Amino acid sequence: MKSRGILFSTPMVKALLDGTKTQTRRVIKDSFNGCWTGGVQGHPCPNDPIVFRPGEVITDEEGNQQVVDFTDVVEAHFHCSTMDKTARCPYGKVGDRLWVRETWAFLDIGPEDSGYVYRASENGEAWEQNDPSWKWKPSIFMPREACRITLEITDIRAERLLSISEEDAITEGIEKISKEDSPMTFWRNYSPKDVESFGRFNSVFMAQESYWSLWDSINGKQSYLVNPWVWAITFKVTVNEKAPDTLQIPS
Repeated sequence: MKSRGILFSTPMVKALLDGTKTQTRRVIKDSFNGCWTGGVQGHPCPNDPIVFRPGEVITDEEGNQQVVDFTDVVEAHFHCSTMDKTARCPYGKVGDRLWVRETWAFLDIGPEDSGYVYRASENGEAWEQNDPSWKWKPSIFMPREACRITLEITDIRAERLLSISEEDAITEGIEKISKEDSPMTFWRNYSPKDVESFGRFNSVFMAQESYWSLWDSINGKQSYLVNPWVWAITFKVTVNEKAPDTLQIPS
């Protein structure tokens, strides 16, 4: 069992803490390298990859079975007329743990009042408002000792971004929007300025559209249309209740 760091934005950290986010999708970078499809350089490999998971039983063409023991992480093998590459999942395998790196700060007010605070916490905004010169530190610089959220991987798949189901889109932590004048369920549009894809409104009807707009807000306008291969990672969230996030704002 190994532990690796993984970056999350502040809204997604809040979704982890709320229990609404139990999946994340990350681009399989090696699915773009060296593949040429339809005249577009850098297009993701068109063929479904062969995925190997450590410990799983596989059957060859002759019916022989064997347990996968030649890899310590999930592997996806991409093969087409111009590409033959193996992508190793940088997040590990089922049973491994990911420690969440989030936007943070360290306060050293005094001998009895020092520790980490987090932008996604309830008092995060209050700290910002209390000090005009307040500066958060980027999640990429967060040390392991400051981690308060751990994710235990329960499943890893290789799939196309646009193949996400309504159910899986909801588990990505998208925000539900209630409207008093409608009994229908709406979901947040994270890219209301992208008129071509999602319109000007702050909500959409389908969870899939909401997730694709979230993807665009992170990866660039209409980036979801590239339909990249992604690692779809399902996990169980554990929050360290003893994390040093109880510092009181000075009066």
